[in-house]
This record gives sequence, C-alpha cells and structure tokens, in this order.
Amino acid sequence: MDALVGGFGAIVVLIAALLALVVCVLWIFVPFAVFGIKPILTDIRNELRRANTLAEEAKNVPPPVQRTDVQPLP
Repeated sequence: MDALVGGFGAIVVLIAALLALVVCVLWIFVPFAVFGIKPILTDIRNELRRANTLAEEAKNVPPPVQRTDVQPLP
C-alpha cells in the first residue's frame, strides 16, 4: 500500500478522492446554474436599458429656475 500512495498515507488519498468526487458532482450542476440565471440577467439588462433611457431623457430637462422674489425666514 505504501508504494501506491507514495508515503502520503491512505487518509490523505481518501480525502483527495472524496474532494474530487464532490467537485465532479458540483461540475454536473454548473450548466443548470448558468441556464437558470439567464432570465435574471435578461431582466437586469432590460432594467439597465430603461435606466439609460431615463437618464438620456433627464439630460433634456432644463435646470430649475431659482426664484429671487422669495424672502428668507427671520
């Protein structure tokens, strides 16, 4: 057994194997996560376009006029 594990010990090899198994199982779920988030990203993109449109419209609004006939409070 020592020649197989190379002096690391059976426990280290077992932990590495379990970690590799966990990574493989998680890797199977990655495509589902990517395609699951796609509608959310589409909603974010649409809101960003709407915010950009509102910002462009706000550029065309004239600045407020300051009134000079208002007296300060005593």
